[in-house]
Amino acid sequence: NRSKELAKLVGSIAKEDGLFDTNWPGLAVSRISTPFPRQPVPYKPSLCIVVQGQKQIFLGDREYVYNPFQYLIVPVALPLEMEISRASRKEPLLGLGLELDLTVISELLLKIDDSSQPFPAAKPNQSALFVSRTSFLLQDALIRLLRLLSNTTDLKILGPSIVREILYRVLQDEQGGQLRNLVFRDGASHRIAGLI
Repeated sequence: NRSKELAKLVGSIAKEDGLFDTNWPGLAVSRISTPFPRQPVPYKPSLCIVVQGQKQIFLGDREYVYNPFQYLIVPVALPLEMEISRASRKEPLLGLGLELDLTVISELLLKIDDSSQPFPAAKPNQSALFVSRTSFLLQDALIRLLRLLSNTTDLKILGPSIVREILYRVLQDEQGGQLRNLVFRDGASHRIAGLI
């Protein structure tokens, strides 16, 4: 069961409450065993996944709830607020976050735009944040990346291609068109111009 394996891998790194960096720059895992009220939490541009439990994120008056194997895309640095309403030592909230590498995303966008494969269309009036279901392919890539963390040589050689795959899966997912628009709108277009 992939969901159990992903939870086990995250739990093996985050053995106690807190946010923990990993051997891959920009990849962190977290464990929270007690509920806490809404409070400010700064977010970098990142892919955030709940592996176990539930998390509420607030941007102004808008609330975003995501559950196990849903992910939240934060396309730009934002002053968000977070609330954890359900968490216990028996069933802690487990999550992981991967910072978005806009240079890699720009390179991928060039290749996708240049291919015959259709790009997911952006939804009209889409918010700056969005929650989506974690696909089987995305789960598989995340598991492979977490497995590599214990072997620095494997991680160094294979890690970059798996991270590219993770970002590619997100771009090809239902919110890919919106992420593409946000990357261009928020200043990443100069990276693409530099690659042409």
